[in-house]
Amino acid sequence: MNSVSCIINCGGSVSVDFILSTMVFLMVLTSLVAMVEDRMDSAEDAEELGTGRMMVEYVAETVDSVYSGGNGHSAVITLPPSINGDPYTITLISGAVFMDVHGLRGQAVMFPGAISGNEFKMYSSRSYNISNIQKSENYSEIVVKEIK
Repeated sequence: MNSVSCIINCGGSVSVDFILSTMVFLMVLTSLVAMVEDRMDSAEDAEELGTGRMMVEYVAETVDSVYSGGNGHSAVITLPPSINGDPYTITLISGAVFMDVHGLRGQAVMFPGAISGNEFKMYSSRSYNISNIQKSENYSEIVVKEIK
C-alpha cells in the first residue's frame, strides 16, 4: 500500500501523527521567531547606545579641551536632532557626562573640573557655548550657555 492510499484508508492514524507533527513544528517555529525578534531588539539597542556613546564622548572631549585651554578658552557645539530617531538629553556634572535616550543611559568620563551650577542639561537640536571662566586666581569653572 502506498502512502497516499494509506492516508485515505488507514483509519486516521496518519492524520493524528501529521497533526501532532505540525503542532510541534509550529511551537518550535514560534519560539525561534521570538528569539530572533529579541536578538534584533538587542542589536537595535546596541546601535543606539553606540551612537549615543559617540555623542557623549564628543561632548566630554569638547569640555576637556575647553578646560585644558585655560582662562577664556571656549568652543561651540551643536547637538544633532535625534539618535536613531529618538530624542535625548545630555547632563554635564563635574567629572562625567551622561546621556539618556529611549530609557537607556550612557556615560563618559571627563576631567573633573567645576561645572557652573554643578549640573547642566543639554537638549537635542540646540547649540551651546562652552567656556572656561576664571573665578579667582586658582579657580576656574566651565560655563555652558545655550546659543539662541
